Amino acid sequence: MGYNRSEANGLQHISSKEEQFEQIMEIYSTDIFRLAYSYVKNKSQADDVTQAVFIKCFTKFEQFRGKNFKSWLYQITVNICKDYFRSWHYRQTIISDSLITFFKEKSAEEVLLERDENKQISDAVLDLPVKYREIIFLHYFEELSLIEISNLLELNLNTIKTRHKRAKDLLKNAFMERGI
Repeated sequence: MGYNRSEANGLQHISSKEEQFEQIMEIYSTDIFRLAYSYVKNKSQADDVTQAVFIKCFTKFEQFRGKNFKSWLYQITVNICKDYFRSWHYRQTIISDSLITFFKEKSAEEVLLERDENKQISDAVLDLPVKYREIIFLHYFEELSLIEISNLLELNLNTIKTRHKRAKDLLKNAFMERGI
């Protein structure tokens, strides 16, 4: 359930802005973390993005004029993730991680985990390009309609529908290749 302006006003009985935000973070932190993780594919970076989202939310709360607070938080999350991909740190991390992965040997436990069907499905979704992964994540994991996704990402509904179809086709091919 979204956190709208009337709900925000309903928190005014709480004595301070900090206490209001503690409650907001309690309600939304898991959702924001999952969305951030679907973009950055790294727990530590997803934690950093989540923290940045709530800092921005805290500093810009008075500017919130929308009807759906959760959508506003998602928009902030998407924008911060996109900024992260443009950052120098991200480009350097990708190079370092690629080298570590190349030289790392897998343990027996890791091999067994990779065979797990849920892990394979998760990996297939995370392997999608961002523009498709975000549609799949928001539609199937966050249960947003395509219209809500269109509004959230500020893209034409037909663009969202096309990306949704292409994402499903890419997943279907990935599942067939992986034997899922």
